[in-house]
Amino acid sequence: GHSAYNFAKSKRKIRVSSTTLPSLINSLRLKKISFLKIDCEGAEYEILNSLSPREFNMIEKISMEVHDMKGKLKHEEIISLLHNMGYSIIFKKHPSFYTSMLYAQKNSATY
Repeated sequence: GHSAYNFAKSKRKIRVSSTTLPSLINSLRLKKISFLKIDCEGAEYEILNSLSPREFNMIEKISMEVHDMKGKLKHEEIISLLHNMGYSIIFKKHPSFYTSMLYAQKNSATY
């Protein structure tokens, strides 16, 4: 697999435009997100951490690939963040890879 945090052997860089999830939510004037799929090759925590509590409250379900990388935040921190935002979690660690799958659903009392 590829990761945003892997160090490439090449010194060649390519500039690409990007946006943040909060900017996308604002520009589309979203009020509710039924299902959010995240596959961002190592930037999971940064994306989730950029969301405000109001934005988290808009998201009912999340499915994401989670990367545990040396020197970076671990899946436990993502699980803790989501629990604190009112989600129930199912976490499936792959036995032989550094990626796992995480499924989160907003608890009905907080959604």
